[in-house]
Amino acid sequence: MALHWVSNNLLTDKDQDKNLELCFYFDSFERASLHIWRDRKTLEWKRMQFSLRDILIEWKKDQGLRFGRVDEGETSFGIKQSPLIYMTKDFDEKSLQEVLAYLESQTLPAEVQRLVELLKKKKDAEN
Repeated sequence: MALHWVSNNLLTDKDQDKNLELCFYFDSFERASLHIWRDRKTLEWKRMQFSLRDILIEWKKDQGLRFGRVDEGETSFGIKQSPLIYMTKDFDEKSLQEVLAYLESQTLPAEVQRLVELLKKKKDAEN
């Protein structure tokens, strides 16, 4: 399977910027998802969140990248709960390598290719 576009939604929440559009891509086989918040007119990215299994990478304009882990939150009775997300500002080389390997194995839409460039820049800056 591959990362596929699912939907674009205009954000209408009164607390959100009305000029933002949320784009959603998903790969159910690999449990990967990508959310991009972008300016509706200029298509400029304002925020991005990518998850691959238990890895989470978030980028916000003027704040840079953050790494995190997703805990699925299953109880001892097998009941699924809301996932818990643990974020850190520490650079996570192993997670970045895994995400890049996944993305580079995909045929990505042009817009998603920007994510690969963003992550490679971060990797080069850290090495």
